[in-house]
Amino acid sequence: MFDDDEFRAMCQAFYEAGGGRDTAPCLRRHALLKYVNAEFECFCKLCKILGQDMLEYSEGNPFCQEMDDGATLVNHHKFLAVGVQLIDPLLQRNHAICLGMRHLKEMFRWVTTKSTNW
Repeated sequence: MFDDDEFRAMCQAFYEAGGGRDTAPCLRRHALLKYVNAEFECFCKLCKILGQDMLEYSEGNPFCQEMDDGATLVNHHKFLAVGVQLIDPLLQRNHAICLGMRHLKEMFRWVTTKSTNW
């Protein structure tokens, strides 16, 4: 993917459109993995802070609701998406936070295995 000339040209165009000069930086596999892990760590910390703030604001009452839905990706693979929804009283905004996606074929195998092992 990173050696593809068209992909690099796309990255270069985005970089220049954003005000970048010279050659656009392109993360390799290991650097990309570090970046994704750091972003996920920030996401977890911010979710914890938001949860603590909401719990304090709601005085210990439930402050969010779980939601789930089927999701079909562009490649036509079907997933079960699970998340929570809450309204932030400080920002007056609705937050819908995706907590995970599970491939439906895996879910079907898990459900049928659990339901037949009584």
